[in-house]
Amino acid sequence: MSESALLTTIGTEGAAVRHRATPVGLTTTLHPDVDATLERIAVVDRVATGILRDRLTTMLAGVSAGPWGADTSWQFSRLTSTGMPVELSFASDRPELRATVEVAGPQLPEGRRLAAAVDVAQRLGAQVPVDIVAAVVPRQRAGALQWGARLSVGSDGTSTTMTLYAETPSRRVGSATPGPCGRLDKSVLRAMALAPSASQLRMVGVEAGSEAVELRLQARLDTWSLGILCRRFGHTGRDREIVAILAELGGRPADVTLRSGRIGWSITERSRDRSGSLAIVIPASALCRSDTELRRRLLTAAGRHGWDLSRYDAAAGPLAVAHCAVHGQITIAVADDMPPAVHVGLRPFAPTSADAEHCPVAVACAAVR
Repeated sequence: MSESALLTTIGTEGAAVRHRATPVGLTTTLHPDVDATLERIAVVDRVATGILRDRLTTMLAGVSAGPWGADTSWQFSRLTSTGMPVELSFASDRPELRATVEVAGPQLPEGRRLAAAVDVAQRLGAQVPVDIVAAVVPRQRAGALQWGARLSVGSDGTSTTMTLYAETPSRRVGSATPGPCGRLDKSVLRAMALAPSASQLRMVGVEAGSEAVELRLQARLDTWSLGILCRRFGHTGRDREIVAILAELGGRPADVTLRSGRIGWSITERSRDRSGSLAIVIPASALCRSDTELRRRLLTAAGRHGWDLSRYDAAAGPLAVAHCAVHGQITIAVADDMPPAVHVGLRPFAPTSADAEHCPVAVACAAVR
């Protein structure tokens, strides 16, 4: 299937092709909270920050281009606690800066956001896996959507990757889906056979220009079922490492956190031979309700395990003196024989002037200007 045919397939009678969430060539000025956070990170990684800033001015243009006012356009998303349509992510296992964004404001219906995300990704030069995206379409049409689709871009200063995330309406993994049994359907069928009972497929992620496919599911887990999950997906014994990190970051037994009922898990297949990773995804509030305390625990764990969270430390620096709900999701992933990796989601934010006077990172940013 060609890329133009894909857009027609996603749209309703071609509506997605006629409606572009972001006019060609349009860029935008970043929200002050995004700009302030990127300035803090640039102190420790100016190259990756510059690349990300450049991509975001195009990816977020559709948010600013709508008929809604600035306040509404930057406060509508389910992506973050305040509606900010941007979340940054920091990984412990690689020097990457990543952002996940909405590609349009609240004016665009959820059913058209997949087409809009594909459109923006292609105009940024990304090679979207058309077979996977086309297979998502009937799944989206099978139920009510809450957010539709988002784009994620990451850079380590040398290479840049882009991932398209598509929502799948809430239902059990075993639910029938119309259409041929392609690559995505085979991955879902495998997950159905191995997943804990009552697991629900919530999201599909595809990395542009690669074979990687991520399935994000939700289920009730405890330490016992987590062990079974790891064994079934070829990561026997790795549950003990996940449990140890959960206890370290949560400051309590891992079972207490897992039983909160808001736990997601994902499998990422990086090639057709099914090699990949398994991850547990937890809202930060289920680990720790204080952003300041969670920052302290993350940085303490980073020192203990040798994680590189310097970009996170720069972004979250004002939390040493400010208290705001800025952490998003915490992901703990295991793959092959590599140590566990922790990914930290963070909503961009600007400290108050009083906070900035005491924040060493903010002071450093002011000096750079």
